[in-house]
Amino acid sequence: YRIPGLQDDFATGMLCYAYMDRGDRIWLCQGDHIIRYDTRTGIAQRLVSRLRGDITAISETDGTNLFIGTVNGLFPVRERDGVLEALADTDSIRTPVSELYYHPGSKKLFVGTFRKGILVYGVSAGSTLRNVAVNRITPLNDRELLIATGGRGVYRMDVDSLVPKPFMAENTVFLLLTALIRNFYKAIIQRLDVKRFGLNATSRIKAFVFRFVSVPAKWIRTSRRYVLNIYTCNNAYADVFQTDFG
Repeated sequence: YRIPGLQDDFATGMLCYAYMDRGDRIWLCQGDHIIRYDTRTGIAQRLVSRLRGDITAISETDGTNLFIGTVNGLFPVRERDGVLEALADTDSIRTPVSELYYHPGSKKLFVGTFRKGILVYGVSAGSTLRNVAVNRITPLNDRELLIATGGRGVYRMDVDSLVPKPFMAENTVFLLLTALIRNFYKAIIQRLDVKRFGLNATSRIKAFVFRFVSVPAKWIRTSRRYVLNIYTCNNAYADVFQTDFG
């Protein structure tokens, strides 16, 4: 698909960022150049940007203010006759910006960075989540945000206290699966004739996983019920699951 009215450099070039504003206009960013396409009228307009550096994020706040994040920092801007001009800014953030999220309830602009964690525009306190890249900011509920980081999992943050709390550490899934497998391991080792599966009462969990858990299977719906098809030559599984082989 090609947006009507785009010049060849934008139609075939690589975009660094895209954003749809509240007026259903798509902002297509290529470096520090912007084409804005109005989905209602079908008109594409090239905006002149006075900003320097690749654009990485755009956010609208209260309907009149627009913020643009670049590899050189965050800039409040104003559009006048197709020209984007950076406004005077006493609360400047001059670190590469990776993500922007405006929280309407608290009227705070949360700024994700590539190296310094998360900052709040206009708040003098330093980053509350430091020394990490922020990949995504999204609301969890009316008063909390979810913040996905590069390498340190997911955090939840209250928009008032700005205190981050681990929500999903990167090894949470591994720990949950290990706990589940351990419960299965204890029950099966004690109740079944595990020798038929190549195990014994002293087998470790690793051997249990490879010889009992890691067996290909698929639930198949028959005319009356679901049947678990287990793809193995070991007949011991048929007795345990009371099913046929695939």
